[in-house]
Amino acid sequence: MPKPAGDHGGRTTPERDDAFGSAMIAHGDGLARLAYFLCGDRHRAEDLVAEAFAAVWPRWSSGRVDELLPYLRRTLVNLAAKDRRHRFVVRHHDERATPAPTAPAADHDLWLHVDLAAALRILPAPQRVVVVLRYLEDMTEAEMATLLAVAPGTVKSRLSRGLFSLRQSLQRPSREERRGD
Repeated sequence: MPKPAGDHGGRTTPERDDAFGSAMIAHGDGLARLAYFLCGDRHRAEDLVAEAFAAVWPRWSSGRVDELLPYLRRTLVNLAAKDRRHRFVVRHHDERATPAPTAPAADHDLWLHVDLAAALRILPAPQRVVVVLRYLEDMTEAEMATLLAVAPGTVKSRLSRGLFSLRQSLQRPSREERRGD
């Protein structure tokens, strides 16, 4: 039984492959420009063009599409509309969704952590090291002395001076407080 015209048994022909590849080269930039004006984002526009070519390929390769460029344009417009609807639904859902519970004190007094980091940066290195080892690594004075190869009295002295400097810097009003913000 002879096959109907345009039916290639589900397989593409070399001429159709070449035509599709040529269309990608010749019309890719124009389709990307169209997609950009539809969605407003260059990267998303490139993705839409790639999705359009991928969506059209099965129909084109099986001979069910006669005019490739108009079919690509229509597919691109439909994909952009679908993408716009999807983003609207996601945005709408996100606005209505309740915020996820945060871990206790995860964001509590975040400004204090930022000030602490800034205060640690202004400490001399030997003082900063012992403060961090003591309070962030929970090391004892003896462990720090061994690690740093210094006398335990040196560790105590650096820790005492470092803590004094930290207290002083954290008690100063921040820039916002000084401006009255």
